[in-house]
Amino acid sequence: MTFARLKPQFHSIAGPRRAGVNRTVGTQVRSDLKRLAERTQGLFRPRYRLKNYSLYAPIGVQKLNEFDVDELCLPPRLIDFKRTPGNPLVAQDKVDRWIDSLPADDRIKDIAAHLVTELRFLDVDCFRLALDRFHFALNELVGGDPYVSCVLEGYGGIKKNKSGAYMARKIRWPGNHKKTIRVYEDKPVRNAVLAFNQFKRHADVDVPKVVFIDDASYSGVQLEDLISRFAEQVVDGAPFQPVILLAGITKIAAQFLKETLSRLPNVVDPLIVTTFQLTVLKDHLTEEDQRLLEAWHDDIIVGTDSLVLSCIKIPDNIPEILYPNENHLFGFNGGVFQYIKPPYKGGDDPLKSYRKPRY
Repeated sequence: MTFARLKPQFHSIAGPRRAGVNRTVGTQVRSDLKRLAERTQGLFRPRYRLKNYSLYAPIGVQKLNEFDVDELCLPPRLIDFKRTPGNPLVAQDKVDRWIDSLPADDRIKDIAAHLVTELRFLDVDCFRLALDRFHFALNELVGGDPYVSCVLEGYGGIKKNKSGAYMARKIRWPGNHKKTIRVYEDKPVRNAVLAFNQFKRHADVDVPKVVFIDDASYSGVQLEDLISRFAEQVVDGAPFQPVILLAGITKIAAQFLKETLSRLPNVVDPLIVTTFQLTVLKDHLTEEDQRLLEAWHDDIIVGTDSLVLSCIKIPDNIPEILYPNENHLFGFNGGVFQYIKPPYKGGDDPLKSYRKPRY
């Protein structure tokens, strides 16, 4: 099966009609969608609906070197204090008190207040849509060929304490998925090498597909490090095709992955499936405000610090001005958020009821 033979379609993820809201898709939008379909070589499946969205997007696998975040990703919804289900924002009066208490001048406090209004949220519906896309895209991509997945695990040989391993447990692997290979942050890859060699002995494929999955990529560094370790140590130079599955990605992460993976000689035509664009501070601030914020605190990086939260966790990349670093380390409530204990570290599982999509 080749991508070129697949007929592009678009998936309406429009929410329910509400009084006073015009959901008519105009001529210009249809024209834009047609041009996008002509540029997109992907795998497509029937219609999806995502509550509170009135947007269209292609559903399928994209070639990483041709992937454009602006054109092919949806923006997460803005957080509303009252109406966004499960959002971790504290009450408005507590947000105001936090901003007033910042050891900074009025301009920095104004920037903080503006950033709160720009916060986005990946809720349960967003992750369900992303997981559905993973399932359909992989099912069409791999056919009956055997393939494996690879996830990063935490320090000390502890299983299931990283977001990638959590997402891997949710996907309900389609087709002939043989095993999940685990690479630990602080351990040799000996077991991973043995697992892949065992797979290769029984799999009649010249260039096996290896799926790398995570909830999101903000800088691309962690994902690139995992794929590089796999390429250099696990497969020992043998060719393989990475298939990257992410619920969301930033533009800087996508560009970083394009540049770095292209330098690995045994990586063949990497593919990506992702749904949401994760915005960063520089997308929401003037250049002057960016300089002020980075000068105010050394830990703030406007190129990778993000304003997108999720129902699974508060990412490490949330800027210090909204959520101090010690909160991440020790699970404190503070800043403008309530702490979210990730489900893979003993917290409530927002995707507990998720089931794989029906055909």
